[in-house]
Amino acid sequence: MPTALPNTAPDTTIVALSRSGSLLARDLRRRLPGNNRLYLDRRFEQPAAADADVQVYDRPLRPVLQQLFRESRRLILFMPAGVAVRLLAPVIQHKHIDPAVVCVDDAGRFAVSLLSGHIGGADELTREVAALLGATPVITSASHALDTLAVDLLGLDLGWKIEASNETITRVSAAVVNGDPVGVYQDAGQRNWWPDNQPWPANLTVYPTLEALSQSRSAAYLVITDRWLPDPKPGVIEWEIEVSGSESYPQRPRNMVVYRPRTLVAGIGCRRGVCLDELWD
Repeated sequence: MPTALPNTAPDTTIVALSRSGSLLARDLRRRLPGNNRLYLDRRFEQPAAADADVQVYDRPLRPVLQQLFRESRRLILFMPAGVAVRLLAPVIQHKHIDPAVVCVDDAGRFAVSLLSGHIGGADELTREVAALLGATPVITSASHALDTLAVDLLGLDLGWKIEASNETITRVSAAVVNGDPVGVYQDAGQRNWWPDNQPWPANLTVYPTLEALSQSRSAAYLVITDRWLPDPKPGVIEWEIEVSGSESYPQRPRNMVVYRPRTLVAGIGCRRGVCLDELWD
């Protein structure tokens, strides 16, 4: 498992393969906010241009692009999607660690979310790039195409932590996009997480209690809580009730994703004049 990128990593790396792509890439870099870097084929370098700190590369592009993939958080590639796929295939690992990759054609007509659309943020970046270039965003994530809930993004902007295996998230996501009945329960965290201008998915039902949720016989469950829930037992598919002392707890089924809002605050008291390093220690 690779280590996290250093804080000095650029927000976005932009790479162009052709002359027309280089012109569009220069224009995008000027418009795109953040700490960004631009790589152009040496043949299309313009030393007198305003952005004279552009990096140049010599062909072949494959080793250059693969190294940039390892070093970047977001990649915008002005090249055909097929070329990008072939060049990056050997270094693609997992959506939780790969950078967001967006492809733009040489005419600037389309911006395509190619890799790490949800977790990596390529879908969001695609919309941003398309808006800046006047292009059409192409996003094929099922939740985006169907205008429904993205299980792996729920609460991300609110600081919630997802408590579920990748396999469970995939299984529950499939239930959401396939229109299967999905039960929702919440007793902690912000309540306004669903956009007001977006219709509530017809296959999602909110239940007032965990007990009601457990009796709903839903195909999958989304639970937003800070209460303790026993981990699913091997082979257990349906709900069970676990008794501990005088308390009873619903035994979570394997098709449940739990979200943990930040509801607890830990404080520390100290004397005046204590340095920050000592507090951290």
